[in-house]
Amino acid sequence: EDGLKLAKIYWPGALTMVLPTVGNFSGYLNCNSNSLGFRVPALKLARDLLMKTGPLATTSANISGEEPVKDAMEAAIKFPEIPILAPVPWPNSSGLASTVVEWNKGEWNLLRAGSVVLN
Repeated sequence: EDGLKLAKIYWPGALTMVLPTVGNFSGYLNCNSNSLGFRVPALKLARDLLMKTGPLATTSANISGEEPVKDAMEAAIKFPEIPILAPVPWPNSSGLASTVVEWNKGEWNLLRAGSVVLN
C-alpha cells in the first residue's frame, strides 16, 4: 500500500522504488537479493515503448556507488561494449539521477538522493 501511495504521487517520474519480492522471482532477475527496483519513466518515448512491450526487466545505466550516467555520450564512454539505443541524441534530461528508495522493515530508506524529494 505504501508503494502504491508513492507511485500515485511520483510516477511517471524519477523515482525508483526497491520493493521486496515473494518466492524465487527476484532470483531470476537480481541474484542474491529478495528485492527488485521498479520505475515508470517520465519520458513519453520510453512510456510509449513500454506500452508496446510491457514491463522491461533491465538494469539502469548507473553503477552502484558511481556517478550516474545522464546522456548517450556518457553511456557510450562508460559502457563501450553496449550499443546505444536510438534515437540519438537522447532527449534532454534533468541532469539529475532518479531518487532511489527501498522499502525495508515497514519504512522507506533513501538509497540515493536524486531529482525527486519525498515529502
